[in-house]
Amino acid sequence: MTRKLLDVVNVEPRCVYGTALFVASRDLRGEKMGFVVAKIKIMPKDMESFEELKASLKDQVEVMEEEPIAFGMNALLVLFKMEDVGGAQDKIEEKLRQNPLISSFEIMSVGRV
Repeated sequence: MTRKLLDVVNVEPRCVYGTALFVASRDLRGEKMGFVVAKIKIMPKDMESFEELKASLKDQVEVMEEEPIAFGMNALLVLFKMEDVGGAQDKIEEKLRQNPLISSFEIMSVGRV
């Protein structure tokens, strides 16, 4: 099954891409913790390094999809999955800011799964 990022419009709280995700880890007390999924739109510095940008993010994201913007320019729509702990989103934002291939990024949505 091919997962499409743009298929996700109004998802149920525990459902992404029409497939229920009942993933849980445990904290130090043995209690279940959930995950958070962030949908982020990434603009590359230039299209010459677009494939290199995709390769640099490949291991960090769950799903990656290209979105045409204008005049041959594409953006990347990506889903990051992280544990629902404080500061997780800040770490992802910092990694994106440090990537020299990224011009800008916008967090489109964040939700628990």
